[in-house]
Amino acid sequence: MTTIQTFNRSNVQSMRMEIEAALKTVSAKYNVTVGIGRITFTANEMRCKLTAVAGTGASAGAPAAAPNAIPMAALMTTGVRILGITVNELRNEYTVAGVPGPVTLVGYMPRRFKYPFTVRTRSGKQYKISTYMAQSMLKNPVAKAA
Repeated sequence: MTTIQTFNRSNVQSMRMEIEAALKTVSAKYNVTVGIGRITFTANEMRCKLTAVAGTGASAGAPAAAPNAIPMAALMTTGVRILGITVNELRNEYTVAGVPGPVTLVGYMPRRFKYPFTVRTRSGKQYKISTYMAQSMLKNPVAKAA
C-alpha cells in the first residue's frame, strides 16, 4: 500500500485509475453507469464529482450524452420541423457566416435556447449556432463536386 503525503498530478492519475476500476465492479453489480468527472486537487485535498445513472448498464467512466441532446441522424429519418426549420438531408454541406469553410449540421439541443444547433467543419471543429443562423444556412447548401 502506498502512502500519499501530498497530491500531485501523477498520484492523482493513478488514484483515478484505481477508483474507476473499483467503480466498474459497483456499476456491474447494480446495473448503473458510474463515472467520476474532473478531479481537482491541492497539496492536501482531492475532489471529484461522482455520477451514477440508473439502469444503463455497466460501462463505468463512459461519458453519458447530454440528456436533452437530439442527434441529427435521428431527426433526419422523420423530417422533423424544429423551431420553424425543416431539416431534410443530413449530408448536405452549408456555409455559415463567421464559421470557416463548409459545415454539416450535427446536433440540436433544445435546452440551449440561444444557440440550439451544432455544426461541424470538415476539420472536425464544432460550433454552436443560433436558430436564425440555422434557418439562413439551410436555405443555401454548398454545391457538391461531381
